[in-house]
Amino acid sequence: MTRDGCCQLASAVPTDTVACKHRCRVTAQIWERRRRIPSTTYNDPLAHIFSEFDKDGDGHLTSEEIAEALNSRNVEITPEQIREFIRAADDNNNGTVERAEFPQLIFHMAIADLKSVQSTDGGAA
Repeated sequence: MTRDGCCQLASAVPTDTVACKHRCRVTAQIWERRRRIPSTTYNDPLAHIFSEFDKDGDGHLTSEEIAEALNSRNVEITPEQIREFIRAADDNNNGTVERAEFPQLIFHMAIADLKSVQSTDGGAA
């Protein structure tokens, strides 16, 4: 997907529910980590990152686990912002993010960051 395509997708996300500092950097770190993991080591690099977020190993990311993971990466995020991300990614509506839903969580964080960057630089992407 091109940057313009991402920006078009970002326009569908309400900015008032997703403002969060440093999201771009965290998303970039996640994808950089993914790029560095040899494909022979992990068939699904996001699964490895998910397991880092899932501190209790139960297969579900709670708002507390997401907050801890993001805060440990110097991301300032409010509990309401985390709830918005969970709602956006939580296909089965159980209030947590399972492994299969994790890519959507990352996607919504990236889209939110694009919206944030657009609003701070006058809309240029």
